[in-house]
Amino acid sequence: MCSSDLTLKQVADPDHLMDCVRKLVREGGPAAGVDGISPRDISMSNFVRIVKQLSAALMEKRWRPQRTRLQPIPKPGTDEKRILKIGVALDRVVGKALHESLQPFWEKAYLRNSFGFRPGRSVWQMVAELGGTMEKYDRWVLVIADVQIGRASCRERV
Repeated sequence: MCSSDLTLKQVADPDHLMDCVRKLVREGGPAAGVDGISPRDISMSNFVRIVKQLSAALMEKRWRPQRTRLQPIPKPGTDEKRILKIGVALDRVVGKALHESLQPFWEKAYLRNSFGFRPGRSVWQMVAELGGTMEKYDRWVLVIADVQIGRASCRERV
C-alpha cells in the first residue's frame, strides 16, 4: 500500500515535524499524556529545539513511544465507557507526521465513493451523492447491511 518513494528522512524532517506541531496545537485536544504535559504547554521556541532532537532520534532509530494515559470516556446514551488512550506530546507529533506522510498513499487506495474519515469529505456529501444517484437511476430503495469479520478470522490474517 505504501510507496517506496516515502522515506524515514521525509517523515522525520524537522520542518515537517514542526508543521505537525502547529497542526496539533491548533487542532488537537488539550489533554496531557502520562507526563502531564499537553502540546499547548510547550512554547513554539521550545518545540523548535525539541523537534531537532526528535528528528535525530527518529533518524537514528532511537525513538520509542511512551506509554499512554488511559482515560475512560462515557458513551452517549449508555452507562458504558470507552477508553481513550492519550499519548505524550512528542508521540502525538510523530503520529501526526506519519499520518500526514502516508495519507496521500491511502487516498489512492480508497474507492471514490468512500466518505468515512477522509479530508474534504463528509456524511452530508455522501447523502447528497446518494440522493443524486437514486434520482439519476430512479432507484428509491436503499439496503443497508453490516459486515462483520469474526475475531478468529482477523487473527488469521495478521
